[in-house]
Amino acid sequence: MAYTTLGNALFTVGARITSAIGMALRDNPISMFDGDAGAPRLQGLAVARPGDGLAVATVSAADTVDASVGAGGAAGTSSTTSSSLITAYTYTIVTYTGSMRFKAAHRQAGGTSSTLEIWKNGASVDSWSTASTSDVARSKDVTVVPGDVITWRHSAGGGATSYFTLTGVFANDGYVQIIPYALNSTL
Repeated sequence: MAYTTLGNALFTVGARITSAIGMALRDNPISMFDGDAGAPRLQGLAVARPGDGLAVATVSAADTVDASVGAGGAAGTSSTTSSSLITAYTYTIVTYTGSMRFKAAHRQAGGTSSTLEIWKNGASVDSWSTASTSDVARSKDVTVVPGDVITWRHSAGGGATSYFTLTGVFANDGYVQIIPYALNSTL
């Protein structure tokens, strides 16, 4: 289907809508969504990204939706022998306000313990220790606003290696990524 450009002159006061104009008004939206030559491309909220057009959504902590889109995750160190806390994962909240459920797991090997802490904006929120050599799941509901930095940190004790496993961030609602595709030659 071809896109038809309709100039403003076709829509002056008293101008008649011809069948050709009517068909173009019917067919142009299809042509735009099909990405036909000359048709306007999707932009703005139709293809927004976190930090670039997505509205801030109010959510509540729940196990319902993986809300990692808009929570800006960055991996750190997943295993350490350090007795000092090492950053394992960091979220920078971009498009959420309310509360979110942060989940992770940790274990130790070859020693006495693994400690896992969750931090918000540079302050410890909660801390757990385990002597288990199998993953121990941890979960914490944290209130958030855009700009908050949530960090998982872990350390090892008694000659152990601490292992961190990320399981995610969840809420009752959240953005999901839908990736549009286009031929490179049409961009």
